[in-house]
Amino acid sequence: MKRTAFQNIVLLLTASFVLTQSVPGCHSAKQNKGINAPVPAADIPFQSFELNADSAATIHLATGTVLHIPAQAFAGAQSKLTLRIREFHTANDLLRAGIPMNTEQGALQSAGMLELRAAQNGKELQLDKDKTIAVELAGYRSTEGYNLYYLEQDRLWNKTGSFKQQPNQRKQEAIARLSILPAPPQSPASDSSLLFSLVSNYKVPTGQKRLLAYQWQLLHATQRKAFEQAMRVHWDEVRFQQLSSNPLRYKLSFTKELYDTSGNKRVERFSTEAQPLLGGRNTVKAQAEFVREMEAYNKTLLKIDEEKVRAQQQADLLQVFRIQKMGVWNIDKLMQANEMLITGFKFDFENELDHEINNVTLYAVYTTQNSVLPYKTDEWDKVRIPKGGGVKLVAVLPGNQVAYVEEQQLAAQMAGKQAPYRITTRRTDAANYLLAGK
Repeated sequence: MKRTAFQNIVLLLTASFVLTQSVPGCHSAKQNKGINAPVPAADIPFQSFELNADSAATIHLATGTVLHIPAQAFAGAQSKLTLRIREFHTANDLLRAGIPMNTEQGALQSAGMLELRAAQNGKELQLDKDKTIAVELAGYRSTEGYNLYYLEQDRLWNKTGSFKQQPNQRKQEAIARLSILPAPPQSPASDSSLLFSLVSNYKVPTGQKRLLAYQWQLLHATQRKAFEQAMRVHWDEVRFQQLSSNPLRYKLSFTKELYDTSGNKRVERFSTEAQPLLGGRNTVKAQAEFVREMEAYNKTLLKIDEEKVRAQQQADLLQVFRIQKMGVWNIDKLMQANEMLITGFKFDFENELDHEINNVTLYAVYTTQNSVLPYKTDEWDKVRIPKGGGVKLVAVLPGNQVAYVEEQQLAAQMAGKQAPYRITTRRTDAANYLLAGK
């Protein structure tokens, strides 16, 4: 059976280490500095919402997250207040924001996290003791074995309640609703020239599918025979291009990919000019009206396309729970020690930094488990690496630089060698690296 690079590494790690039920933090949770973005310029920004303290509000975020806030939810708040929200759904999000992931029981891995802050006139607000906010948090992974945690004093995680995972029904309903296009404007017919319709399963560019619903009139009678012959082909795609001479007339371009017996591809093409059929009104007035109707119709379709894209970008799942405090809430579970290796690293930048090395923090970014753990310089000999891979190492250096090694490069540099592994890193601007989400 073929082994992965990390599975081969397991055979080389003969130094003894103790495995417990969960992965212990790289330092005590009591040493957590709290929320501390390693590169402030790359911190996750908040979204701000202005609310009326005396009115209930429902807030929808682009991810599919929804907050249901009752009236008079905030103690002592009057009139207008500002609610700030940010979400963390990837390991890169956790790294950018500097969210601590250690507990006294071990290190956590996240299935979604939410931070809420409220303020009025510069004063931070808390929830009224008799009020709760209903949260539907976007979910991108299964949450079997996960629990709901709250970050007490922004430093210490406390398992605090339960949640329920459910499908994002709003997303499903929105996509279904937006997939039903309104009927196109009816157009005036001019004569009995060759009429034709197009099959609805042609591939068409975004925003042109409604044109398949029209009945069309061929513009040039001389193309009739060629057109009839061409329509015997099962075309793959048709594209519509409005003619500059008349916006009611289009060039229709058909394409089909064909392969010969040797597997070589060629593309067959055919094009013709046609216009959508119009009705029985005065032609000039009808065409002018039809142009106006088509402009409005096209704007409507563009809005529908935009809404559909927004709906498709939402998470398929929601984690549903209620919160009693402002702050950071997390769907978490403990990382399992039997899935990890403990090993040591030496890096190419250590000698370069000399006395500054003590100020460098190494971050293990667990992309599969969705977690981030910081390691001080005296902890680089006991970094936890998943047996199956899915980790990259990022060190924040002086001068707004990062030294990093991605997952595949890390595995390659560890393969066939023994700890401590000597790692060659790449360097780049810290903020640009984190903002790019690498």
